[in-house]
Amino acid sequence: MKATFAYLGSGLSAVGAALFLSGCGGGGDLSDGVTDLTVSPNSATYVSAMPGVCPVGTGGRFFIYGGRSPYKVQNSLPAFMQVNPERVEHSGEAFDVTLLGGCIEGGIINVTDAVGRLVTVSITAQAKQGASQPE
Repeated sequence: MKATFAYLGSGLSAVGAALFLSGCGGGGDLSDGVTDLTVSPNSATYVSAMPGVCPVGTGGRFFIYGGRSPYKVQNSLPAFMQVNPERVEHSGEAFDVTLLGGCIEGGIINVTDAVGRLVTVSITAQAKQGASQPE
C-alpha cells in the first residue's frame, strides 16, 4: 500500500490520516506456520505546504504485521528522519516516523523480524512545487 500526503505543518490531512488507519496486514502461511511479514503502509510521500521548504514534523505511523516478533526498525537516513521505537514487540503494533526537515527521495526504513525476514518502507519528502513568493 502506498500513501501520499500533503504535509500541513505539524499534522497530516484527514485523507492522509484515514489512509494510515485503513491498511491491514497479514498474508498466507509460510512453511514454518508464520504469516508473511508486512508493513502498512509500505511507502509514503509527504509534500510541504510551502514552496521550497521540505516537510518537518510528524511523518506518520506504520504498522507491522506477521513474521515473528520482536521486530527491529532501522532507519537509513537518521539525519533526515527518525523512527520510534526502534524495536516493536508485537505484530499489529506500530512505529512512528518524524521528518527532520530535509527533502528525501526514496529513504528506506528496514523492518526485520526475529528470524531475519526483511521488509522495507520507502519514504519521500518533497518541497511544494511553485513560486516561493505569493503574488
